Amino acid sequence: DEAAARFCTWYNIETSYKTFLTDVERLYEEEQERARRLAAAAAQDNKKVEDERRPLTPEQLGRLEDYLERTDLSGVLRRQNICAVIANNPPQSVFKELYISIGDLATTMMPDVNLVSNRWLFQHLTQTLDLRMLRLLSRADDSDLYSSFSVNLNVSTLLLREFLDFDASLRAGSRGTIVIELQPLDIFADYARFMFARDFVREKGYRLCLDGVTDNFIDLIDRQKMGFDLIKLVWSPDLGAEGNTARRGEVAAMVKEMGKSRVILSRCDTPAAVRSGQEMGIAMFQGRYIDTMLRKQ
Repeated sequence: DEAAARFCTWYNIETSYKTFLTDVERLYEEEQERARRLAAAAAQDNKKVEDERRPLTPEQLGRLEDYLERTDLSGVLRRQNICAVIANNPPQSVFKELYISIGDLATTMMPDVNLVSNRWLFQHLTQTLDLRMLRLLSRADDSDLYSSFSVNLNVSTLLLREFLDFDASLRAGSRGTIVIELQPLDIFADYARFMFARDFVREKGYRLCLDGVTDNFIDLIDRQKMGFDLIKLVWSPDLGAEGNTARRGEVAAMVKEMGKSRVILSRCDTPAAVRSGQEMGIAMFQGRYIDTMLRKQ
């Protein structure tokens, strides 16, 4: 059907075998080249060490969730600005992302356990953290947490009573300044549920951002049809000066189609990441380099 066609290419082997073979060879070569670049980058990174922490178990997850219910998490609440950076001008904050630092939480609670080692246990943990985050924001006495922020939530969280309680606690006019970030894996796990939750929060006035979009996934995204106001593209070496020039041009074309003011380049830890993003037409950035520039200001 039409929806499935956007995620695959069909070939008639009897009549299009040469085209099929050429495309397969091209994809293989591109993947081999990408693997070589990543291996070279890993070899140069002397800071990376093997993670010797133990994987998270269901029993440890249960103890951690019990602890989270009784603990004030304001100490591990972090804020990172999303900024507009035009040419060589200083960054101008557009809004800030609020998140609970998993690293600090792990160091405090279970320093010898890797909380993200099991994707599905970690997904369950994020649902608990969602509720604690909403409770924290509902009771906030810090005016910095009243408006102009984004928060990453699970789709299922948007349909819970806790979200309605958070919504009722907001000050008049603030909903339009709040961005709800959602992850692709969570969305496609139950697309019908996502569409219901999307329409629900958009009707209330919130903006939506699709987070965690990689350069090899952005081709499959139709921002307007999916109902997102913003797309957050994850920086990778493939998008840099040493990456694939043709691919960077393709991403630039998609950024133009989505709207240059609608794409955020995240994980920008170096000036080169920002420069590459600007060359692709992106105007909003997030990452450690942006944090450094703001501190200097």
